[in-house]
Amino acid sequence: MSSDEKRITDKYGITFNEIRRLSLNGRSEEEMLESVLVKETWFMRGRRQFEFLKERFGKKELIAWSCGCATGEEAYSIAMALEGATVWGTDVSKSAIEFARRGVYKKRALRELRKDEVLRFFVKEGAFYRVKNEIKERVYFMVSNLLSPPPFNFSFDLIMLRNVLMYFSGNARKKAVENVVSVLKTGGILLLGDTEFLLNLPGDLKPVKEGDVYYYIRVAHR
Repeated sequence: MSSDEKRITDKYGITFNEIRRLSLNGRSEEEMLESVLVKETWFMRGRRQFEFLKERFGKKELIAWSCGCATGEEAYSIAMALEGATVWGTDVSKSAIEFARRGVYKKRALRELRKDEVLRFFVKEGAFYRVKNEIKERVYFMVSNLLSPPPFNFSFDLIMLRNVLMYFSGNARKKAVENVVSVLKTGGILLLGDTEFLLNLPGDLKPVKEGDVYYYIRVAHR
């Protein structure tokens, strides 16, 4: 492994095989990250989880974190589902965060939304759809690496860590989970993707199944 490859695996937790497949030769670090980490996503992806959040939190004021938010659809979806939520979205990709801050999307990203939701949350601008200001003003975006200490001096009621851990190697995955859980309030909820589970469960996380939704709740240290 070259020094550049080791630096990338240590910094981002990407597996050595993934680095070898993509190769850094002739490519910037940012370009490599784009090809590995930024995948297609859409609003209200995994709708049942958002319905669950509506049922659980209603209009309650809360703080939420969308980890690995990519181009922002998940973070905005949280704000759309939960009227009382202030949402932080973070991603390691600078270009993805810049895109998220603009809040302008193609119709394809809205494909899971009902017509009334599109009218309620977006302004149509030609072939594009812009997130309305009343949603945008409750959502904040920043570049951050999940393998670094969280850049927050407060804790969260809700953290969504969906479809992110698959990109990390074993030790990096453990570190990312520890960092995320460190800023989850006692009694707070951690949501993974529909088919994701934590195999090495931190001692202060309790798995819960409610209907067809699985999540983790942080319990007090014993």
